[in-house]
Amino acid sequence: MIVKTTIALDDGRISDLLCSALEGGSNYWVRKITDEDFKGAEWASEAPMTGGSFVLLHDDPETDDMTGRTLINRDVCEHGLQVMAEKYTTHFADLIGENDDATTADVFLQCCVFGEIIYG
Repeated sequence: MIVKTTIALDDGRISDLLCSALEGGSNYWVRKITDEDFKGAEWASEAPMTGGSFVLLHDDPETDDMTGRTLINRDVCEHGLQVMAEKYTTHFADLIGENDDATTADVFLQCCVFGEIIYG
């Protein structure tokens, strides 16, 4: 049996998840934030939830060098959450249950950038 439901997440929870990923959870594959358009947000992790964006420079799993570039905005975060909910239910449950950590944040950011877990 498949049950589909809608879950509302506060923008602050998503900003916190991005913060955790950018400040530690994903540092082994994320290299730099550039081309910021924060739209009034103070930090990169808050920008997508205020209508802003930034470009994430990261390792490219196909070439094994720092050639990956991904625009992170609200739409990308929403898509990443959907991927996480469908493919990585344990990590998504940790987010919903407020039992998330740096690993949960890393999985979220990988879902945003790659659409799947590539690293780890």
